[in-house]
Amino acid sequence: MADLMNFSPSSPPPAFLSLLPDDVLRCDIFACCSIQELSVLDQAMTSQKHRNLFLNALQSLRYTQFTDITCKEMAQWLASRGVLLQRLSAGADVNLSLVTCHYASATHLDLSACSHYLCRHELFVLATSCHSLSHINLPDGDLTEDIMELLLTHNPALCAVNVSDCSRVTDHMLGLLGRLVPSLSYLDVSYCTAITDDGLALLALPSDESALQDTRDAHADISGRLIPADETRAALPLRQLVLAQCHLITDRGLFLLLPRCTALARLDLGYCRGLADEGLHEATRQCSQLTHLALTNCFELSESGLYAIATRCPSLLELDVFNCSQLVTDGSVAALASGCPLLQSLNMYNCKQVSDTGLGVLAQHCVHLKQLNISSCVLITDSGLGTLSQHCRQLYSLDLSYCNKITNRGVDELRRNCSLLKSMNVFKCQNVRNLDLMALYTSS
Repeated sequence: MADLMNFSPSSPPPAFLSLLPDDVLRCDIFACCSIQELSVLDQAMTSQKHRNLFLNALQSLRYTQFTDITCKEMAQWLASRGVLLQRLSAGADVNLSLVTCHYASATHLDLSACSHYLCRHELFVLATSCHSLSHINLPDGDLTEDIMELLLTHNPALCAVNVSDCSRVTDHMLGLLGRLVPSLSYLDVSYCTAITDDGLALLALPSDESALQDTRDAHADISGRLIPADETRAALPLRQLVLAQCHLITDRGLFLLLPRCTALARLDLGYCRGLADEGLHEATRQCSQLTHLALTNCFELSESGLYAIATRCPSLLELDVFNCSQLVTDGSVAALASGCPLLQSLNMYNCKQVSDTGLGVLAQHCVHLKQLNISSCVLITDSGLGTLSQHCRQLYSLDLSYCNKITNRGVDELRRNCSLLKSMNVFKCQNVRNLDLMALYTSS
């Protein structure tokens, strides 16, 4: 491809193009090319047969390509060749008029790389022009409730909404999502710091709630009081919910929302400072199908929360208890290992109560572990690493930084037994010599 990028219309086409089998031009290889590379290929095709095959392949990209649209000329070039991309990832300097002009039928739109704050006019044009969206990722901007309502009304097939870090997202907007997006399966509102428990309650309201004429009235009705869970309401289709850094969310919000989210598989509650054991117990009680759970920096949780996870979430694949020092003990880790044997990724950074005992039980039961972070677990020694290396042969990423009791012996045993290990962090492990690190990276 490097030779191809040096090609210009005035120079002879690269020799390899004439040798390409026809089947290559019929396959999905072009989905891996950038727009610039496709443009150069377009110029380089001299055989009419190859050119027709190439143009046919280009037109099929409407279903597979996820492409940066930053340049008006590139957008016009694609449009002139009958390419109507449906999966768009807009670059930092995107002009939304390019999207709305050439790709109004887009189904996937990712604007997260957009470097500028989206003004009200840009968002209004987007909301009124794109009517086929199923997946949208919006950056921060002048997102108001009326524009959000327009966007959701015009795109009834939306199933994935990411408004992470959108500072103007409100509780009422969550109510609009619950009322206007019946197929919502993915929602990321991380860093939306204005969201409260009332927003989660509004999200949980059925779209056909007959007693409430308007979600604004609903907001006033629920403010300040706890609504008991209504077990008769139909479940929401939510499969993934990200609430990280929503500091105003408490146990109350989870009690209001989660009874309708029984299909939830991924839940991120990281940095939700108001979360306590009751909320975590409710999450595990209502969402027994959880496969991914993040509780990063949830300081108020005690070890009873981990026992609840262990007894109610047998399908768990990934758990992040980063800096949850009261939640994670040898006893609760042992319970987790016994109840969640399918675990593949576990982050126990700074869980200082975990010793070789807990690590040993974890290793014996969770043999499918691939990623493990025990950084700053200062009680871990070579003995624990030995047990880990004997049972967890699928490990490929291990963070041991600040584990001052491990030595070169533990590192060597891991290197010998865990042949898939590609990443090991031993930063500030005072008893591990640089020579051992060199040997590890040489072997990998």
